[in-house]
Amino acid sequence: MRFADGGDGLNDAQVQQALQFLTPRPKDGGPKPDVHFAAPPGAYTASGELRLPKAWFMMLFRTMA
Repeated sequence: MRFADGGDGLNDAQVQQALQFLTPRPKDGGPKPDVHFAAPPGAYTASGELRLPKAWFMMLFRTMA
């Protein structure tokens, strides 16, 4: 994923979409809840926007799979 400023990585909404895809649907059939995750402090811009590097997300993905 490319950001408008040309940087690589995933923003918060993209991380949520990917993590929710990996989680099973609740037994009651309701919508999948947000998945809480921890990101390294350096993954945030000065304005507080998440810019999670793809390599870090892939490490998280491998631990969940």
